[in-house]
Amino acid sequence: MQLFMWMLCSITLLFSDGVSSHDFSEKLIVSASKSEVTANNELLKLKVYFIENPTTRLLQEKYDLQIEMEKLDNYYVAVIKPINSLSLRNELLISLTPMFQNIFFIDYKERIFKSNQKMSVPKYSTPLAKKKKEVSYINEIGLQWLVLLLLSVVGLILSVRNRRKIKKLSKRQKNLTVEQNKIEKEIKKLGAEDA
Repeated sequence: MQLFMWMLCSITLLFSDGVSSHDFSEKLIVSASKSEVTANNELLKLKVYFIENPTTRLLQEKYDLQIEMEKLDNYYVAVIKPINSLSLRNELLISLTPMFQNIFFIDYKERIFKSNQKMSVPKYSTPLAKKKKEVSYINEIGLQWLVLLLLSVVGLILSVRNRRKIKKLSKRQKNLTVEQNKIEKEIKKLGAEDA
């Protein structure tokens, strides 16, 4: 029963994580500077690091990451976007932190401004882009489901195996108790005959 509750809880948590990560949208801020020249140097350093490091290069190709310079008020910021999953964010943080110590992430929503009005327009995607997102989402969740299924099977096998061992031990204990009672009766008989 306890194993069943753990499995149910794990499935619920796994499913809720998958649904919430579908709308996950962040970008990593690698460096910021008031000087455009310094910011461009940092951006170049970041791009070179992505080219030379096989892990980051693979992540960039797999997730179609963009390395760009953005202007925020008086600052020029080198960013990596879009970060669409926690696993991608963590992998990038692990591989970039030794080189860029001040790296951090923020949530963002892309907005398009027309003329002087501050109006957000929803970003529409083509059916092909939507299908690509769905396939990558299924691939990401598929591995988690496979691992969950594997863990469930292993847990179930271990549970059945332990239950069988417990039954064998209790059966042996009953047999030993019966044997012990027989031996005690025989000893009592022998003691009564000698007296």
